[in-house]
Amino acid sequence: AASWIKEYTERFKKAPESTSALTYDALKLICWAIEECGSDDPEAINQQLQKAKDVEGIISNYTFTKGSRMMSNNEFLVKVENGKPVPQGAI
Repeated sequence: AASWIKEYTERFKKAPESTSALTYDALKLICWAIEECGSDDPEAINQQLQKAKDVEGIISNYTFTKGSRMMSNNEFLVKVENGKPVPQGAI
């Protein structure tokens, strides 16, 4: 996460907001599913997402749990020091 925050900040000249990281993770999950199932068919992608286990993201690692709407199994705490995000680790 720290390298992504650094690259984002350098590119956009501001620290990322949580929505930036969440959007990145969502797209990464979709790309992961497409690569794994070898198809861009929505049903195939959905079926592959249901097989997700410990897919690494910026905000969390994602695992599908049947009956749950959330795939995140942990979250990370970021502290702001002198206007810059400093990752504190998983919570």
